[in-house]
Amino acid sequence: MRARFAATQEWLKSAPRDHYSIQLYTAGARDLYKAEDMLARAAARNLALSDFHVYGVKIDDQQHYRLAYGAYPSYAAGNQGIKGLPAAYREYGPYLRSVERMRSQNRQ
Repeated sequence: MRARFAATQEWLKSAPRDHYSIQLYTAGARDLYKAEDMLARAAARNLALSDFHVYGVKIDDQQHYRLAYGAYPSYAAGNQGIKGLPAAYREYGPYLRSVERMRSQNRQ
């Protein structure tokens, strides 16, 4: 999880602001293990971990981490990406988040 967080910080610096990623899950301190499990399942399924993004957000002054997947050049492409997700990644109601919004919310 830490490695993906560090890689996401670098990715956010250069990713086009008008691209999208699929937000899969938001984890607080108590359920961070669920996000870690999602990453472990991805590795077991031979999905490229480099396609997963982890960034921090503050919600009600509490630190949370968001797990997102992919980089899509348009909203329509991102919606197609959601449709192609394995069922385990649709479990928490994935939706699109713009890179610009991810950057603005990224807090540690």
